[in-house]
Formats: sequence, C-alpha cells, structure tokens
Amino acid sequence: MAPLRCCASSRRPSEEQVEVPNGDTERVVFNRDDVIEAIRRAMDEAADTARLDKKAGNQLRAPVTRLESAERELRVGLEAYRAVKADSSLDKKKLTRLLGKIRRTMEAFTDELNSLT
Repeated sequence: MAPLRCCASSRRPSEEQVEVPNGDTERVVFNRDDVIEAIRRAMDEAADTARLDKKAGNQLRAPVTRLESAERELRVGLEAYRAVKADSSLDKKKLTRLLGKIRRTMEAFTDELNSLT
C-alpha cells in the first residue's frame, strides 16, 4: 500500500509513472494518473455501495433497491450517450463491452429469479 500512497501524494511532474511491487522480485509500471483514477473509482464505488446498503436497510429490500438504482443509472447513461453519440472520440468498444457485461448479469439475475417459480 505504501507505493500507492506515495504515488498518490506525489506532486512532482517528473513522476509520471509509478513502480509497484508484484511479488518478490518483479515490479509493474503504471501511469501515475491511471493509478490515481483507479483509486478514485474504487473509493467512489465503495461509497456508492455503502450508500445503497444503508438505503436498502435490510437484506429483503436490498435486491429491489439495487435494481432500482441500476435502472436509474442506465437511464441516465442512455441520455448521456445520446448527447455525445456523434462524437468520433467516444469509446464505443468499451460501451459495447460494458453493455455485454450488463446483459450477462441481467440474464443471470433473470435465471435466478425464474428458478424460484
């Protein structure tokens, strides 16, 4: 954890890359901004999860609360896409991959739900 803390707090422009230990002898090099962004995303996701857990209140309400939140996020995502879909710099491959993951998760959820009937 110390290498991540070090890179995140560094303000020197010369430190554009960060070496992180990977095992006993190997080191992996990452772009400093990518590491900071990954940490931010992880922290945001953890905060969102905690917020949803608190909102869900109990285990019986949690699936409904999470699906309501997911549906709302997808709707907002669709509107955001519509606003920029003509931009050639839009990462359509990444969007396609993410939609595939969402589709597979939705299918798995549907299968689980249908298995109860």
